[in-house]
Amino acid sequence: MKIVQSWDTANKATELSDYRRVHHLGASKDQRMYLIGRFSLTNALPWPEKAILTLAEQHEADVVLIEDTVSGSSLIQELRADYFSKVQEAPIKGEETRSLRLRAQTAKIQGGFALFPERAPWLDCTSWS
Repeated sequence: MKIVQSWDTANKATELSDYRRVHHLGASKDQRMYLIGRFSLTNALPWPEKAILTLAEQHEADVVLIEDTVSGSSLIQELRADYFSKVQEAPIKGEETRSLRLRAQTAKIQGGFALFPERAPWLDCTSWS
């Protein structure tokens, strides 16, 4: 199984983007994605380049996706300058909102290609923004 970390860089502190999040996903050969972990950092802290490197190592990530947005683009460049070869851009089309990006994935979720655990200590959906 390939381990993918997907970072939401949350460029500005608003009601919908008050945390920077990383989701740890397992990608199987049959193209199913398993949510295997989640971690949040407050947006009030400076960019956590060290946190990205640490979490990638701890979870043995094969790929680290970072949204190619204002804050994400500079972060991708910094990580590449540090020879972190696992980083890749997660392209964002124009002004796509989170809800539009989620809707685009609905068929994968309904089709059973995105799988979520029934129980996990980090699975308190009430804390998700």
